[in-house]
Amino acid sequence: MNRLLKWILIAGGTFVVILMAAIILIPLLVDVNHYKPQIEAQVEKATGRPLKIGGDIDLSVFPWIGVALSDLQLGNPPGFKESSFLALGRFEAQVRLLPLLSREVEVKRIVVDGAALALVKKKNGAVNWEFPTAEKTPKENTPPKEKPSPGTDGALPALTAEEIAIRNGRLTYVDETSGQKQEVADLNLVLQDVSLDRPLQIQFSTRFNGQPITMAGTVGPLGNPPASQPLGFDLALSALEELNLKIKGSARDVQTAPAVDLQVDVSAFSPRRLFERLGRPFPLQTTDPKALQAVAFSAKLNGGPQAIRLDAGQMTLDQSRIDFKAEAAELDKPRISVNAKIDTIDVDRYMPAEAQQADKKQAPAAKPTPPDAGDKPQDVDYSPLRRLVLDARLDVGQLKINQARLAQIVLKIKGRNGRFELEPFSANLYGGKARIEGRLDVTRSQPRSNLSLQLTDMLIGPLLKDVAQKEFLEGRLVTAIDLQFSGDRPETIRKTLNGKGRLTFNDGAIVGIDLAGMVRNFQAAFGAGERLTEKPKTDFTELDIPFELTNGVFQTAASNMKSPLLRLLANGKADLVNETLNFRINPKFVATLVGQGDTESRSGIMVPVLVSGSFAEPQFKPDLKSIARQQVEEKIVESEEFKRVFEENEELKPYEEEAKKLIKGFFD
Repeated sequence: MNRLLKWILIAGGTFVVILMAAIILIPLLVDVNHYKPQIEAQVEKATGRPLKIGGDIDLSVFPWIGVALSDLQLGNPPGFKESSFLALGRFEAQVRLLPLLSREVEVKRIVVDGAALALVKKKNGAVNWEFPTAEKTPKENTPPKEKPSPGTDGALPALTAEEIAIRNGRLTYVDETSGQKQEVADLNLVLQDVSLDRPLQIQFSTRFNGQPITMAGTVGPLGNPPASQPLGFDLALSALEELNLKIKGSARDVQTAPAVDLQVDVSAFSPRRLFERLGRPFPLQTTDPKALQAVAFSAKLNGGPQAIRLDAGQMTLDQSRIDFKAEAAELDKPRISVNAKIDTIDVDRYMPAEAQQADKKQAPAAKPTPPDAGDKPQDVDYSPLRRLVLDARLDVGQLKINQARLAQIVLKIKGRNGRFELEPFSANLYGGKARIEGRLDVTRSQPRSNLSLQLTDMLIGPLLKDVAQKEFLEGRLVTAIDLQFSGDRPETIRKTLNGKGRLTFNDGAIVGIDLAGMVRNFQAAFGAGERLTEKPKTDFTELDIPFELTNGVFQTAASNMKSPLLRLLANGKADLVNETLNFRINPKFVATLVGQGDTESRSGIMVPVLVSGSFAEPQFKPDLKSIARQQVEEKIVESEEFKRVFEENEELKPYEEEAKKLIKGFFD
């Protein structure tokens, strides 16, 4: 037994000596660089690109298995003028040998230094990052893989690394089709003191087109096997000396059902300065060139591919603050719930700027050309809205939009299966209150809409001055309107606009027309005599306009205006499609015009006014034909002399009514 043990020890010792000698002597005796041509040839055969290893290949076996090489260049495929697709200054990797026997990985360092990758897209669309794919060979029948036994499921007992780093990297992208060039330079990524059971320290920095980007923080622990436990994040990103972003939280079930629970904070930054640092024009031309100078964002984000939720959301947009929360589930539909509050916002600041508007006004109008068949607007695809399930609410303290100012807005929208309802929308509007209800149906190719509007005690003058920059009506408006229309383009909506309603203005005035003056001084009122020095105005105590809308034509048959001195009846129509006017106004003075420059007593004087022309240039003129008829009826037909002629001549009496009709008929 002792003799056998002795021989075993001798044999084992001899094996160890031979192994140690091989580990020490092989790197000394074998010149790996002798095989560089074979390595380069095999790489070129596999990639179709030339490989050049300019420096020596260094190998080590004990106590570290290591390899180091330098000055490596992988060329481009034929047709590209750039000499290298990938250039590598130095690569070094070292792993301790003995721990590998127990499946423990101890990395001393893995360092890539001076790597440069050049991506090119030629004018003909060819790119240099596509490699030939290996031809597939028929699969042979292979036995099924055995399930790993306990303890051999791929987990590593330990993984540590002193340093994993990329230093002095560079990535260049050249697009010859657009002439653009993008460059990521001075790329450095350092991972130190790496372990599976503690957070990973990350230091990253680079320059994008000359602008600095840095990231620092921790990720992990990674777990063993990796992603077997929640993965923590605590990262801070700084970009272009303008944008600062922090992410803190965790990700779980990364391989099976990924989900995140994160806090995201973006410090206040200027999107405009961000694009300036990138050397690019700002993509949005806003009405206010100072808009989008300060934006900040923060929110809690949790969920995964099937459902995601935003809580405690807060956004700063210049002088506006927005608080919000949102939830999205069944993302293939999706089902969305949103609740947002805005303290104050001027939407007009962010609307597209009307460039060269002054030039457009001065330029002569071009003759309309028939539309080309290829210019036909594309139909809107409403299928996403038909799948959408929406429940949204928006509260706004103060809002300015299209120059109109609203306050205390509450907007609620719910919908599903292509049908959406605007629940009672309310807002304070120019001293009054607005209430709107509506429905939108997109189940067909063309959307259909219903809208109900109620306004109470709204000051119409300031509204028209802000929105239309015109002053033609004053007073407090009370209205109730019901509308129905279809389509998604303005011209289609106008053509299909139907409904009815009533506009009632109290204690106001029609600015720009003096009906009393038209009666008192025809020549001055209608442009043939001395002009009035003051801006004309017709005051009223009430202006009531009941109306109907039929396929875009506004029509009223019994509009009336009341004042202490004046009664006005109007009828006619306004064509919203062609933007034309056709109204007849019949004012009647029922007392003296004292206070309006007239001391005579006038009763029952009818002075009709015709309104025609377009919305942009309305025209007012007296209905001379009606005035003449009125005067003939009063001075002749209804006069005592006319009656006396038929009373004194009995043979003419049967012809009295015929005579009246004949005289009146001259004006028909």
